[in-house]
Amino acid sequence: MLTIKKKLLIAKIVILVLFSIIALISIFSIQNLSKTAHKMEKEYNEVHAAQELQISFQQVLLAVKEYLIQRDSKQINNFDYFLLQTNIKMVECKKIFTHDQNKEHLVNFEKDFTKVTSLSKKLFKLNIAVDTVATGFIIDEISSISNLAVEEINKITKETEREMRIYIEDNHKTNISGKWSVIFTGIFAVFCLFIFSHFFLKGIIKPLNSLMQTTQKIALGNLSAKTEILAHDEIGNLIESFNNMIGILNRTTVSRDYFDNILSRMNDSLIITDVNNNIMVANQATLDILGYNEKEIIGLPFCIILGEKINNEVFAKNTIINDLTKQKQLHNIYNSYFSKKGEKIPVLFSGSLMLDVNDAVKGMICIANYHTTENNTTILNHENSFESTIIKTVDEIPLSKREREIMKLIAEERSNQEIAELLFISVRTVETHRKNIMQKLHTKSVIALVKYAALNGII
Repeated sequence: MLTIKKKLLIAKIVILVLFSIIALISIFSIQNLSKTAHKMEKEYNEVHAAQELQISFQQVLLAVKEYLIQRDSKQINNFDYFLLQTNIKMVECKKIFTHDQNKEHLVNFEKDFTKVTSLSKKLFKLNIAVDTVATGFIIDEISSISNLAVEEINKITKETEREMRIYIEDNHKTNISGKWSVIFTGIFAVFCLFIFSHFFLKGIIKPLNSLMQTTQKIALGNLSAKTEILAHDEIGNLIESFNNMIGILNRTTVSRDYFDNILSRMNDSLIITDVNNNIMVANQATLDILGYNEKEIIGLPFCIILGEKINNEVFAKNTIINDLTKQKQLHNIYNSYFSKKGEKIPVLFSGSLMLDVNDAVKGMICIANYHTTENNTTILNHENSFESTIIKTVDEIPLSKREREIMKLIAEERSNQEIAELLFISVRTVETHRKNIMQKLHTKSVIALVKYAALNGII
């Protein structure tokens, strides 16, 4: 099973590999550039050495020329000096030159240079004014050989410059190749990240959207809704746990439809208010007695039903709400409801405050039996002994913890077999508890049992 953690680990590895490739390409390009730069440096040194050799050789020839013009012995000293410098330059070139062709050209230059040196020394020994023929011959030889020597140096320079151009072109190609390699690898890395993020986020968002739709269905009361498990990862585990939780709630929670069905079958008036004493729930019996429809009565202040204020006319103050707020429970109080038309309707009133876990008031549950007169304790429409008697509380009819659990499950329309399985007891034990509950409540009606459970906060 590929969990989200494993998917992220794979993504990190892929990103690391891609950026490692980019780094290797960059390193390779830098190494090539470094090699090319080193080669170019060598070629430059060869060109520079060849040019210095050529300059030194030309100074030797210039000293010979000056001697012929000035016939000054000082020029012989200059000749010897530049001759020494040229020999030094040749030694440096032998060390620097790496190409075989350049070495070969240098050997040829050295031969020509030796000949020029020998001829120049002969020229210095001649009497130029007398031996004009010999002097002219030597000068022609020196000129011819020096041209050959200079040509050899030019070949070295041209060959080296050609190599430099090749290295420059290779360097340019390497730069372009490295640049595009980095660009394409970067684009590929971004593309891979986009594809991964798309499917990764899709694998998260789609199950969460499905889960959100399921929660909306559950909020509307559909506890049978399930979320399809689309992935076998942490989110899949979350959805599976959520489905299990909803399944448990569906088995142990009274549905709204079932609760509304019970309310509609009650013959007594049932009103539930919020913390501001505005009506939130009113069953059909209440609507029939008071002449309201459901839209009219929902949100209506309960004090209007009690006759505290109708059509801006103040009636005798009703202390029911105040008494209920102080005592938290009221039982079998003779009182009056007022219909939509303002008719006074005698009722036998019982009520209880709804408290949260912190004992803060969340509203009221009020049950009223409709009477023909205030002194008549007989309910007009009764179906069983419990519904025709005074409503009792938990304090008046003590039930054990197990009996309350079974009462709650009976109110949820659970069979004896289902109750036995849920509470891990035998069916016979369930039947015994059921019989005891009915005897304590003096009834055989499930509706009366649900009314008792609702009034006392059991369901």
